[in-house]
Amino acid sequence: MGHLTLDEVVQAAEEFRPEERAALVTRIQATLHDREDQGLTRESIRAEFERRKAAGVFDHVKSMRNLYADPNVDISEEDSRTYLHNIGTEWEKD
Repeated sequence: MGHLTLDEVVQAAEEFRPEERAALVTRIQATLHDREDQGLTRESIRAEFERRKAAGVFDHVKSMRNLYADPNVDISEEDSRTYLHNIGTEWEKD
């Protein structure tokens, strides 16, 4: 069986009788509850990431690095670190 898109599944389900649609919804909901009961683990998330990476999902992602950089801004690395430290610890002053 090949990979089906969501639209293809919906289109096929539209041809079902009402009781078949209800049975489909019940079965899908049951699988969702089963997954919720298992809970997410670091290992399952990592495995899903690796699966998607191997499938090439991230191959053509556009980098956002320097996409919004302003060449007219001149700030030193030290000033940048100081600023980030200050905003990160501002809550301690309250």
